[in-house]
Amino acid sequence: MPDYRSGEPFSLAGLRQVPFWIGVGANDHESQDVPRNWDQYIGDCRVDRATAFVGALQSLGVSVRLQQFANTSHVETDEMRAAALEFLRSLPAASPRPAAEPSLAPSA
Repeated sequence: MPDYRSGEPFSLAGLRQVPFWIGVGANDHESQDVPRNWDQYIGDCRVDRATAFVGALQSLGVSVRLQQFANTSHVETDEMRAAALEFLRSLPAASPRPAAEPSLAPSA
């Protein structure tokens, strides 16, 4: 069945080729900040939900790294930005996509 957003079928093999980095403040435990509907499935705060998401990805064989930032709640810090950039820099360079075929339509 195609994904309603892309029109392409879900590819577990493709997902397994995408490395994930999940960052969360270790003190981000404010349950009133997240929708309650999902508590029984993924936890009642962002730390629990990040952990549940990591576990779900790992159960599918996806490469994922969870990094919790000490003494940090739901804020973005310089340390978080630096860690995210470090993760991105650690990824292998992507292969360039082939150039699009030039149009054969006559120009106006």
